Amino acid sequence: MGLIKKISEKRELRKEEKELKQEERLILREMAQERLNKKRALEQKQKEFDAMLDMRLPCKNVIRLKHPLNNQVNYYLMNTTPFIILLLMQEGIQGVPCKFKQLTGKNAGNIYKGRFPAMQDYIHMCLNKEDRSKLFISIYGHQNDHIEQHFNEDTKLEKIYGKTMTLRQLLMIWKTDNGKFMNINIDEDFEMVKRLYDSEDILEKNKKQELSK
Repeated sequence: MGLIKKISEKRELRKEEKELKQEERLILREMAQERLNKKRALEQKQKEFDAMLDMRLPCKNVIRLKHPLNNQVNYYLMNTTPFIILLLMQEGIQGVPCKFKQLTGKNAGNIYKGRFPAMQDYIHMCLNKEDRSKLFISIYGHQNDHIEQHFNEDTKLEKIYGKTMTLRQLLMIWKTDNGKFMNINIDEDFEMVKRLYDSEDILEKNKKQELSK
């Protein structure tokens, strides 16, 4: 009886060892699959990030505003060019509609709109009081009192980048303006870029067409 009991115990032990090894292999397989899934998800996220960064923006519609208290710079996209607004205001036309989309910063993707030169609580656009060839624009404290565009003349951004610039290029000059590290990091910048890309298209152009250019 003692021998039979020992043989039975050995069989049970071998069975348990076999089951443990099977469980270990299963766990290792699941861990490997999880790592693979994470790698694929990161690769897909990077691919999406790169595609969004390649979106092109018309330089003539991009304006640079700076906060006078902390010197922080943000960029905004206008649904029309400052030159058109300038002409209308110089003609004395009231209630000129305009939209602005914030391109950089924690509020990237936010849309601001109004009719000008009437002053809003948080947004103001009018002719520069000292020079009617320039616009004054202020959005939540970020402002610029010498936005100027002249007929058939390129803007500063157009002189550097041509008619359009990529979002990647815009982020690099924004980081330079604000003394940030000169690199675009998916961990730090993805959410801002995603909010901007998913926001309302105030230019009413197909983003896929922009990406294909």
